[in-house]
Amino acid sequence: MAGRKGRVKPARERLLTEFTFYASKCLKIRTKSAKVIPFQLNKAQLYLDSRIEDQRQRTGKVRIVVLKGSLLLFNDVWCPGEDSNFHDLAVTGT
Repeated sequence: MAGRKGRVKPARERLLTEFTFYASKCLKIRTKSAKVIPFQLNKAQLYLDSRIEDQRQRTGKVRIVVLKGSLLLFNDVWCPGEDSNFHDLAVTGT
């Protein structure tokens, strides 16, 4: 992953640090009509992502509980270990 001088290339850095960019470029979903399309976060998911990033910037950690998340297409929220650069959201369709 690191270049010759030990630095991460800008595109890879962005994939590691920006969840919305990573999701749109690397994640795919299968629609009800069986088409595979790039995953795009919906309005509620973008709002949660912004709140997560805001909390991470202010406190250095994230603690969020989503109640009744399935109504907003959040079935599960998983916070990886401290060695991860960004949060992961397990979400369903758009």
